[in-house]
Amino acid sequence: SGSSRQGDPCACRSSEATWSKWTAISGGSAVNSRAIVNSLLQAFMDGRREWRCAHLPTDVRVSSRQERIAGWEQSRLSAARVVLLGAGGLGGELAEGMAQKGVGTVFVADGDFVTPTNLNRQKFEPQDLWRNKAVRLCARIAGRGFLGTRLIAYPGMFQELEPATLDADLIIAAVDNQIPTTRFEVSRAARLRGV
Repeated sequence: SGSSRQGDPCACRSSEATWSKWTAISGGSAVNSRAIVNSLLQAFMDGRREWRCAHLPTDVRVSSRQERIAGWEQSRLSAARVVLLGAGGLGGELAEGMAQKGVGTVFVADGDFVTPTNLNRQKFEPQDLWRNKAVRLCARIAGRGFLGTRLIAYPGMFQELEPATLDADLIIAAVDNQIPTTRFEVSRAARLRGV
């Protein structure tokens, strides 16, 4: 699937933030940076962006312990759609927990890449280096859930999302401080959509 599909809520509107980041990483060489970014964008935009966790047979009661909690309704959780913005330290823990508890759909957005400093505190491994965080997190978490959670990766920033993507039961801002206004923008967008 290409990155320019009309009407695709995951379609990336802009790669300028990514290009700027790679210009800085590559020592400021615009020619080398543009080539790096183009090849990376092609790699992660054309790659797999959706996974589904295993769904064990009904006689295997994976969720039996959480269903003992008074008022717990696994069927509501299994039908829920969560948008998770940020696939780093906090986002990784949240994504894994949601997959293990059986949230129906988890949409993960992050425009950042895995770097060596992420390896000791996030859900990534050396083979994930320089690859998109949202894509790699979803791929890793897919093997940690057993209640059929659907994981969708969007390799871009919150500001690039199509508004329809934010139609969800819950929106979580697990972002860092690179763009200080992001949390406010997420909160505003959630209020506008009644989330």
